[in-house]
Amino acid sequence: LKDSQHQIMLSAKFAAIGELAGGVAHEVNNPLQIILSRVQLMTLQNKDDAKVVKGLNLIEHNVKRISRIISALLGFAGHNAQESGWEEFDVAQALRQALALVGHQLEKGLIETFFECEAELPLLTGNIGELEQVFINLMINAQNAMTNGGVLNIEVRREGEQLEVRFADTGCGIAPKHLDRIFEPFYTTRADEGGTGLGLAVSYRIVERHQGKLTVESAPGKGTTFIIRL
Repeated sequence: LKDSQHQIMLSAKFAAIGELAGGVAHEVNNPLQIILSRVQLMTLQNKDDAKVVKGLNLIEHNVKRISRIISALLGFAGHNAQESGWEEFDVAQALRQALALVGHQLEKGLIETFFECEAELPLLTGNIGELEQVFINLMINAQNAMTNGGVLNIEVRREGEQLEVRFADTGCGIAPKHLDRIFEPFYTTRADEGGTGLGLAVSYRIVERHQGKLTVESAPGKGTTFIIRL
């Protein structure tokens, strides 16, 4: 009952924030692109003045960071997973594609990855691009939790009428005080490292739009497991 109440509260919060975020993001994005293009033009015009270029590069870096946040906001507020645009896909193949994109990054972080998948799983129906975005985000989250290397186990299995995808890392784990809030928009424990607190919120929203559930199991020092049920 407590879990169900938490899911309802999150859904209601997402709906309210999503409407607001979508409007704000659209209004901010256009002037932001104008600022970015002018800064890049000024950089070219002043390329011989190292001090000016350094200052302009700092502005460009931060404008791009704002732009990434705006893109995440639009993704969070978007409703582009309309059923009419869905198609059948192989979840194992989608996971392999996502792993291929971030595999080098994981290897650089000294993270060993294992992928296990049950045979003859049924095809899923949905927006494969959005779900791959979720898979990649969870892999990157695992990497951030294993700063000194570790192991990421990805497993796909059938659970009754659902397929379950598990991402289990051997990282630092999540403290209980953070566990209930990690799917909330803008809640992050990595603000100093540039975290926006939107990655998990966007992932949760995408899985929810696919009539699925995204949950987490974790304990400090014992790693974290994110579970997607579709």
